[in-house]
This record gives sequence, structure tokens and C-alpha cells, in this order.
Amino acid sequence: MKMNRLYVSLLATFQMCALVADEPLPHRPSTPRLSYSLGVDLARKFRHEEMPIDADEFARGFREGLSGDKLSLPEIELRDCLTSMQVDLRQRQAQIRNLKPAEINQRRAQRFLATNKDRQGVRSLPSGLQYEILKPAAGGAPAVGEKVVEYHHRTTLLDGTEVVSSDPGKPPVPRKASEAELAAWREALPLMKSGERWRLFIPPPLAYGVVGVPGRVPANELVISDLEVVAIR
Repeated sequence: MKMNRLYVSLLATFQMCALVADEPLPHRPSTPRLSYSLGVDLARKFRHEEMPIDADEFARGFREGLSGDKLSLPEIELRDCLTSMQVDLRQRQAQIRNLKPAEINQRRAQRFLATNKDRQGVRSLPSGLQYEILKPAAGGAPAVGEKVVEYHHRTTLLDGTEVVSSDPGKPPVPRKASEAELAAWREALPLMKSGERWRLFIPPPLAYGVVGVPGRVPANELVISDLEVVAIR
């Protein structure tokens, strides 16, 4: 399924290039810039689909295929490799069909977090919660202990669909950090200073878990929360 989507995506890209080849572009990119852009786009697709690729061998095969010169592998071996990949694709499709939505969501959350943790500015806590500081605070102490915290919040699914949010036009409701709605919030708020805004990438167990919220949050769904601490008292 993943490989199939990748092939479809690549085919659509090159078909679109062919369709617009004769149309005037306001800023037609140079061949080197276009080549680099296509390489980056293709690599991102491979990475997103978790397809194991040897970059050096891929580049060698691409150059040889493009030049039309003698290939390093005989045609029969090329066909065997592609056939093996197609068999693997069918097996994956069968496995995915047998998965429950909650299992699919859990795997998607794990893949996202595994990639996201290496992004610049993202920090990880032992619980698996990841966060980045969108707006740092100059000073002050975190909301440790049983201090009352006033904060705004907004939570979305990975696709940006809003799940819940406070009204930024109204004063936030004061509450203890230990009484926050989500386990991830209860973990993050004691670490935050007044004036700080964090973005939390929340694993399902620290969000809505295997139950979810019927009609709003699927089971085992990763959510993203923006928290802004207005005051600590």
C-alpha cells in the first residue's frame, strides 16, 4: 500500500510536469535547481513511507538509467528485485487490511514521534511526550508543586482538525496543574514559566488513549496541544 501510494505519487508528479511543459511559467527554474528539488521531494517521499534506500546505489542506478549506458545489474535481476518488492507490497496490504483502526493510529503515532524527535528545537521527556518552546519566558519560576496556573490551550489532530480550545478573548480559568484535562498537560505545566508558550506532541496514552472521544478523537490518536501560561500564583 505504501509502495503503491509512492508509485502513484511519482507518476502523478511526472505526468503533471509533462502536461505543463509547454505552458509559460513566470519563473521557470534552472535545470540544476529543478533537479535538486525533485531529488529532495523524492527523498522525502521515501522517508515518509519508511522505504529502505541506499542513497549511493539509488544515485548510481538513476545515472545509469538516465544515460542509457550498460547497467550494473542484468535486466532479469532488475525484474526479480521489482517483483520481490511487489510481493512485499501485497503482503503489507493484507496485513493492513487485518489491522484495527486503533492499531493503525498507534503505528502512525509511533512513526510520527520517531521522526519528530530529531527535528530541530524538539525536546523529549522520559514519558514519551515531545515539545518545542514557541515563546520562551525571560525569567520567573516554573509552576511546580500545587501552584494555580492560568493558561490558554488549543488541541488539534495531526491533520489540523481542532479538538478543544480555550477562548483567547476571555481570561483563562485558574486551576492547579495537577487538575489539567490531559496527562500531558499535567506533565508539561509544572515545567513551564509564566509567559511561555509550548507546543506538545502527545502520544495517545498521555492524551485520549485507546478510548478516544467519540465523534472527535479516534482511538489511539496522537494530538498536538499549544499551551500558553498566562500567570502562575
